[in-house]
Amino acid sequence: MKRIVLETPGGRLIRACVTETRAEAMAGVRGLPRLAAGCGMLFPFGSPGRHAMTMRGVGFPLDMVWLDAKLCVASVAYRVPPGTSLVWGHGAYVLELGSGQALLLSVVPGFCLVPR
Repeated sequence: MKRIVLETPGGRLIRACVTETRAEAMAGVRGLPRLAAGCGMLFPFGSPGRHAMTMRGVGFPLDMVWLDAKLCVASVAYRVPPGTSLVWGHGAYVLELGSGQALLLSVVPGFCLVPR
Protein backbone atom coordinates (compact mmCIF):
# COMPACT_ATOMS: atom_id res chain seq x y z
CA MET A 1 0.00 0.00 0.00
CA LYS A 2 1.40 3.39 -0.88
CA ARG A 3 1.25 6.35 1.47
CA ILE A 4 0.31 9.97 0.93
CA VAL A 5 0.38 13.12 3.03
CA LEU A 6 -2.55 15.49 2.63
CA GLU A 7 -2.54 19.06 3.92
CA THR A 8 -5.71 20.72 5.19
CA PRO A 9 -6.49 24.40 4.51
CA GLY A 10 -5.33 25.11 8.07
CA GLY A 11 -1.93 23.52 7.45
CA ARG A 12 -2.63 20.31 9.40
CA LEU A 13 -1.23 17.11 7.89
CA ILE A 14 -3.03 13.81 7.40
CA ARG A 15 -0.91 10.74 6.74
CA ALA A 16 -2.92 8.20 4.78
CA CYS A 17 -2.44 4.76 3.30
CA VAL A 18 -3.87 4.54 -0.22
CA THR A 19 -5.57 1.32 -1.27
CA GLU A 20 -4.24 0.15 -4.63
CA THR A 21 -5.90 -3.22 -5.07
CA ARG A 22 -9.40 -4.60 -4.55
CA ALA A 23 -8.03 -6.83 -1.75
CA GLU A 24 -6.57 -3.81 0.07
CA ALA A 25 -9.84 -1.91 -0.36
CA MET A 26 -11.89 -4.85 0.93
CA ALA A 27 -9.60 -5.25 3.98
CA GLY A 28 -9.58 -1.49 4.68
CA VAL A 29 -9.11 -0.78 8.37
CA ARG A 30 -10.59 -4.11 9.52
CA GLY A 31 -8.43 -5.72 12.17
CA LEU A 32 -6.83 -2.46 13.30
CA PRO A 33 -7.44 -1.46 16.94
CA ARG A 34 -7.99 2.18 15.83
CA LEU A 35 -6.72 4.88 13.48
CA ALA A 36 -4.15 7.14 15.12
CA ALA A 37 -4.83 10.88 15.27
CA GLY A 38 -3.90 12.52 11.96
CA CYS A 39 -3.84 9.20 10.12
CA GLY A 40 -6.31 7.68 7.70
CA MET A 41 -6.95 5.44 4.74
CA LEU A 42 -7.75 6.78 1.27
CA PHE A 43 -9.90 4.71 -1.09
CA PRO A 44 -9.80 5.79 -4.76
CA PHE A 45 -12.87 4.67 -6.72
CA GLY A 46 -11.48 5.16 -10.23
CA SER A 47 -14.35 7.42 -11.23
CA PRO A 48 -16.56 9.93 -9.47
CA GLY A 49 -20.06 8.82 -8.62
CA ARG A 50 -22.25 7.35 -5.92
CA HIS A 51 -20.32 4.74 -3.94
CA ALA A 52 -20.88 2.74 -0.76
CA MET A 53 -18.55 1.85 2.07
CA THR A 54 -19.17 -0.71 4.80
CA MET A 55 -18.14 -0.82 8.44
CA ARG A 56 -18.59 -4.59 8.79
CA GLY A 57 -15.69 -5.97 10.77
CA VAL A 58 -14.45 -2.54 11.88
CA GLY A 59 -14.26 -2.30 15.66
CA PHE A 60 -14.27 1.47 16.13
CA PRO A 61 -16.23 4.49 14.79
CA LEU A 62 -14.96 6.43 11.79
CA ASP A 63 -15.44 9.72 10.00
CA MET A 64 -15.90 9.07 6.26
CA VAL A 65 -14.87 12.02 4.10
CA TRP A 66 -16.16 11.94 0.51
CA LEU A 67 -13.79 13.78 -1.84
CA ASP A 68 -14.20 14.86 -5.45
CA ALA A 69 -11.56 14.32 -8.14
CA LYS A 70 -9.70 17.48 -7.00
CA LEU A 71 -9.64 16.24 -3.35
CA CYS A 72 -12.23 18.80 -2.28
CA VAL A 73 -14.59 17.65 0.46
CA ALA A 74 -18.05 16.91 -0.93
CA SER A 75 -19.56 15.56 2.29
CA VAL A 76 -18.66 13.91 5.58
CA ALA A 77 -20.35 11.09 7.47
CA TYR A 78 -19.35 11.82 11.07
CA ARG A 79 -18.90 9.19 13.79
CA VAL A 80 -20.13 6.22 11.75
CA PRO A 81 -20.60 3.40 14.28
CA PRO A 82 -18.87 0.02 14.00
CA GLY A 83 -20.90 -2.59 12.15
CA THR A 84 -22.81 -0.13 9.95
CA SER A 85 -23.68 -2.09 6.82
CA LEU A 86 -23.55 0.65 4.15
CA VAL A 87 -22.61 4.32 4.05
CA TRP A 88 -23.37 5.98 0.71
CA GLY A 89 -21.74 9.12 -0.67
CA HIS A 90 -20.76 10.90 -3.86
CA GLY A 91 -17.13 11.31 -4.81
CA ALA A 92 -14.03 10.00 -6.49
CA TYR A 93 -12.44 9.05 -3.15
CA VAL A 94 -13.34 8.39 0.44
CA LEU A 95 -10.92 9.19 3.26
CA GLU A 96 -11.51 7.28 6.48
CA LEU A 97 -10.38 8.99 9.67
CA GLY A 98 -10.83 8.10 13.32
CA SER A 99 -14.10 9.35 14.79
CA GLY A 100 -13.92 13.09 15.53
CA GLN A 101 -10.80 13.67 13.44
CA ALA A 102 -12.61 15.35 10.52
CA LEU A 103 -13.81 18.21 12.72
CA LEU A 104 -10.58 18.37 14.70
CA LEU A 105 -8.57 18.69 11.46
CA SER A 106 -11.11 21.10 9.90
CA VAL A 107 -11.93 18.65 7.11
CA VAL A 108 -15.38 19.98 6.24
CA PRO A 109 -17.45 20.29 3.05
CA GLY A 110 -16.08 22.86 0.62
CA PHE A 111 -12.48 22.61 1.83
CA CYS A 112 -9.81 21.02 -0.35
CA LEU A 113 -6.91 18.81 0.67
CA VAL A 114 -3.52 19.22 -1.00
CA PRO A 115 -1.13 16.29 -1.58
CA ARG A 116 2.36 16.96 -0.17
